[in-house]
Amino acid sequence: MFEEFEEFVVDLELNQEASENTVSIRERHLSEFSEFVDVDDVEDVSRRDISRYVDWLVDEGYAPNTIESRYGSVSAAYNHLFVEDLVDNNPIKRMKRKAIRKKAQKAKTEAEKKAEDDAKDYLTKAEVYELAESVPEPTDRNELLVKLLFWTGARVSEVVRIDIGRDGSVDGEGSDIDVQKPCIKVYAPKTDESRSVSYPRGEINPLLRDWVRNGRLRYKYANESRRLFLGRKKPLTESGVARVVKKAAENAGIQEVDHVSKDGRKYHRVTPHLLRHSHAMYQHNERGVSFDELKAHLGHSSVDTTEKFYAEGTEEMVVNTFGSE
Repeated sequence: MFEEFEEFVVDLELNQEASENTVSIRERHLSEFSEFVDVDDVEDVSRRDISRYVDWLVDEGYAPNTIESRYGSVSAAYNHLFVEDLVDNNPIKRMKRKAIRKKAQKAKTEAEKKAEDDAKDYLTKAEVYELAESVPEPTDRNELLVKLLFWTGARVSEVVRIDIGRDGSVDGEGSDIDVQKPCIKVYAPKTDESRSVSYPRGEINPLLRDWVRNGRLRYKYANESRRLFLGRKKPLTESGVARVVKKAAENAGIQEVDHVSKDGRKYHRVTPHLLRHSHAMYQHNERGVSFDELKAHLGHSSVDTTEKFYAEGTEEMVVNTFGSE
């Protein structure tokens, strides 16, 4: 998180009108925003960066109130920094709150439509493994990344927040990973809740151990961060994961432009979120996992949500699973 944002949070803590919960929420939102924009200086953030952040929240399916709340945190921080002469330019100044609110109100409908369309498309296990074999460097990290997204069905925002043990081992004290069970405790910023996801030992544990014991140590600051996935200068970000998956799909020859938005933005078919869909379709179609079990693993709030998005083409499996004694 930007140093100036940290100072803003400290000022909030000292402000008796701000509750502890408000301070915590602001801090979480500003940390997320700082990771998203991926620039080194708070002064380098432009109005366009903030607009892209709001667009990303819409695309990810966040609720309208959540989008407004996250934008509100960024707005409050920059307005404070500008008033206190901690920044020369305020990128929020020319942004219209009404336009942000209008965009947020459309988010739910657009996200639901996008989710329904995306759910009709998925990769088979064979295609996922072809993707994993086509990842860019570092291949040890990126193969693990692709397979972990597929086998756990976790959101990319959850995977980038996985921590290893305090001693630097895969499952040392404080680690989110238990290789024996096996399971991983993931935190979902979208719902502000944690849950456990699992994976097949034989597919993931060897990759996990090799990455943590060898590959991860190539990074100079490996001992300073507990995040499982590291980038060149800091922990791997969500946008960094998206670039890895996009490049792997291009290398495998399975990437294509899914659609182009009105403003000319290209949306590609193979994304980290498609691996989440692929996990659900594989588990339900190939292994007969029930919607109720999938709900818990995916972190959905209701079975209806799971069934709505992943029931495509599964009637025979549903009959075989629930239609016999």
